[in-house]
Amino acid sequence: RGDGGVRNNTRTVRLVKMIRYIEQNPHIKAKDLSHKFEVSERTIYRDLRELDHIVPIVNDRGNGYRIGVTTE
Repeated sequence: RGDGGVRNNTRTVRLVKMIRYIEQNPHIKAKDLSHKFEVSERTIYRDLRELDHIVPIVNDRGNGYRIGVTTE
């Protein structure tokens, strides 16, 4: 099955952990997520876009990310 299956599994695990981490740490910044999950900020932005299809990911304009609906 090659290397892709392992990579996809690692990403899936990271995405699930990321949802939990954002729930526990609202207003976390992408930079902090990249350090926590040991991936680049670019990868975090890709992950956040993907997660937004599953749960509402809100960017509070300079105050980091949280899960929930916008307050506007």
